[in-house]
Amino acid sequence: MPNFLKEGGFTFFCWSNEYIGGMGSGPLEPMHVHVCTGSPSSNATKYWLSPVKFENNNSGFSTGELRKIEKIIKDNEKLFISEWKKHFGQ
Repeated sequence: MPNFLKEGGFTFFCWSNEYIGGMGSGPLEPMHVHVCTGSPSSNATKYWLSPVKFENNNSGFSTGELRKIEKIIKDNEKLFISEWKKHFGQ
């Protein structure tokens, strides 16, 4: 599971098992990033990438925290997409 970025007290990451690589297969889900505080956890909040779109708030962040998170994601969207593609061999 690659950690893409740690910023503002948040950890941005993806799970390695969310993509099936190789010939004739593809992602289980579109590109996205999970975010939590501290170490990655299965109840992390999720945002889709390209375009950035909120999916769920499993971490229970406040509205203010979600605004900060979305800004960080938008500011680093190219990095997240690049890291996703590099990790999953796209």
